[in-house]
Amino acid sequence: MPHRILWLPILGVRDFGLEHVGRCGSTRKPKNLARNFYTQVVKDARIIPVKISKVPLRVRVTKPKVREINMLYPVVTLSSWVTYLLRSCPKYVLGGYGLDQPEQYRSLFRQYWQRYKHVDPHHPVYRFFEEDDWGQVVPWCLHGDEGRGLAKVPLLVTAFQFVIPVLGDQHTSISGFFGFLANTLICFFGHWLELIIWFWKASKIIECVCVCDLLGFVLKLF
Repeated sequence: MPHRILWLPILGVRDFGLEHVGRCGSTRKPKNLARNFYTQVVKDARIIPVKISKVPLRVRVTKPKVREINMLYPVVTLSSWVTYLLRSCPKYVLGGYGLDQPEQYRSLFRQYWQRYKHVDPHHPVYRFFEEDDWGQVVPWCLHGDEGRGLAKVPLLVTAFQFVIPVLGDQHTSISGFFGFLANTLICFFGHWLELIIWFWKASKIIECVCVCDLLGFVLKLF
């Protein structure tokens, strides 16, 4: 299913992709929710071959009574994500270069670690890796933020991001965002223009309606 976003002049943004996913939550039973979500992502071909591992973990359950149990909890490790990215789209890991360009991405990473040493000379990379190996060490960031789940149960959400984006070391990780924002604004104003044209055509059909009043009404809404 293609991802479509519709700009409504008064109601805001309607994201059909998110609405499609949100329909999975029409039930309150976790088992049915998991079944609906799995069925939907398979039907929409939105699955990727990332390995799911299991780690021993203490988990709190509420039924039949609140208690802690030990279980093998399913997780997707960072190494599994990176393995998938290197096989499918290595440019996102290697600063815009492919696996067939080892000299370029090794030179890129080596230069990065040489420069970063002036900022943090005690970083673990400089203790565990020789300078000749810096070209094979991919810099990435880890971010964590605490949130709340069901019944206000605390949870920690973590995310990782590669320091050097796919556009190269001369760009930041948000490069391209303002271009996306500009296209979004163009889309937004474009729909307003379509609305004004629609009012203008309507005024040709309904002679008792003044196009100036209609344009004034649109501007007031804006």
